[in-house]
Amino acid sequence: HLAQRKKRIYQMTAFSLPDDCILEILSKLDVNDLESVKCVNRRMYLFSSYQIPRAIKKDAFELRILQSTVYHGFQLYE
Repeated sequence: HLAQRKKRIYQMTAFSLPDDCILEILSKLDVNDLESVKCVNRRMYLFSSYQIPRAIKKDAFELRILQSTVYHGFQLYE
């Protein structure tokens, strides 16, 4: 059962989220972080490009982009 749970966790990455969820997450980022997200893939490029004109300067968050052989994703830290 633990192996199945781990597999489900890996399957649920940022790229499998619905568009409105991704836009909500990106709305919390500042311009610098959005520029970083643009480099992840085409989908993130489009979402980040859409969000940049609406971005508010925020210093409270740090974005870490993760990449492994299993998945790609990102995490937000306060």
